[in-house]
Amino acid sequence: MNALLPRRVSHLSEPIRPSRKRVWSRWGCSTPTVAARAMCSQAVRMEKCFNASWLQDSKVVFPGESRVHHKVENFRLTKRYFRRWRFQTSRNIARSRGLTGGRRFLNIPLYVFPQLLRAIGRMVWGHLTQPRDEAFNREIIVFHFLGLIQGLYRAR
Repeated sequence: MNALLPRRVSHLSEPIRPSRKRVWSRWGCSTPTVAARAMCSQAVRMEKCFNASWLQDSKVVFPGESRVHHKVENFRLTKRYFRRWRFQTSRNIARSRGLTGGRRFLNIPLYVFPQLLRAIGRMVWGHLTQPRDEAFNREIIVFHFLGLIQGLYRAR
């Protein structure tokens, strides 16, 4: 059994802590306010930083046990936001990638409709019998299907 567990490499088991001053002087500080002033998202700024370091043959290391804490605005922690986010994400994926299936109605595979009805039934049952977080999780699945259907319909 122990043979299946990964062994720790001694030189990588210690956390890698480069000097903050050296890193920030080279790449610049990356905070949400800096990214907002630069008119780009934090992820875009981090991607640019990664690509620049990759092109300069700098060493890029991902310590697997590291944790990244992002500041999240209050409006992004509401159920309304999560519903809209799931709907729009599913819609955009459906528009860009499509969905397999031979028999279609308005460019939507027929097997999606029974899945949607089952998800709606589970959502209603969840709101009646489950804790609020589980009921919301089931509601998000319904918004996934609604976004999927709208994306496929618009991609006709």
